[in-house]
Amino acid sequence: MGLPKRGRMYPKFATPKTLTKAEQRRLLRAVRAHGSPRDRALLSLALSTGLRLRELAGLNVGDVSVGNQFVFREWQAAARFESVYPFHALRHSAITNVYRATRDLYLTQRFARHSSPLTTTIYTHPSDEELYAALRGIKT
Repeated sequence: MGLPKRGRMYPKFATPKTLTKAEQRRLLRAVRAHGSPRDRALLSLALSTGLRLRELAGLNVGDVSVGNQFVFREWQAAARFESVYPFHALRHSAITNVYRATRDLYLTQRFARHSSPLTTTIYTHPSDEELYAALRGIKT
């Protein structure tokens, strides 16, 4: 039967855009170097909690104004990203980080505040390498 073709794991579902760990570190470094203390706090909060942009904007912390994608694009430019991500990719990245750290779908579902575990499964997006390693480990 053989292994499935690389890159064609989940053709029915779009994998959410996420930043790699390296991109997350570069983004944090860029904001530390070029951003305001408010920007640094918001980015750290978004990456740590997975809050949606509207949830961050709803925080009652003085004059926080985060309803602007422009600032996030400036941070990406400072980090020299090859791709442009929507702000929501920070939420996807945080959820993916939790799943990869715990490998527990239920904990990840609770962290993400999803009502259905099916919604959370899109964040598991195993790499082709992980799938091949798992399949090679199966004894038949």
